[in-house]
Amino acid sequence: MSAENPPVPVQVATENGSSTVFVAVVKVERREESGIFGPVVGLDAHLRATTAPQAEPQSMFYSRLAGETRWTADAHFGPNGFPHFSHGFGSLITRARVLTREIAALVDSEALRAGLVEAIDQENPLVLTGQQG
Repeated sequence: MSAENPPVPVQVATENGSSTVFVAVVKVERREESGIFGPVVGLDAHLRATTAPQAEPQSMFYSRLAGETRWTADAHFGPNGFPHFSHGFGSLITRARVLTREIAALVDSEALRAGLVEAIDQENPLVLTGQQG
């Protein structure tokens, strides 16, 4: 997916009702790496998001590994590039920060559209296209 995807407004549930977040899915791709506990295989997503359509967006990176049901934050950078945190793709040794259900649905639809998954939702473990088992 191209960095030219325009941001779309997403209503996100909050403690005080809801809020609009403008989200652009920059990319969703299959990724495989060797981790310290063995192979790390799943999807890698790069998002840009802001709460004001004209504001500079923040960059966020999420992964969803084969067998997982949620997108987990790997890195977050402010509009100026300031690193809020960066754990690396599929990090399983840090506190999980998960993507909201509303934004996860947008990323899920991009993964499905790109043919990276057979089916994807937030209730079932991720099965990649061509994955056995």
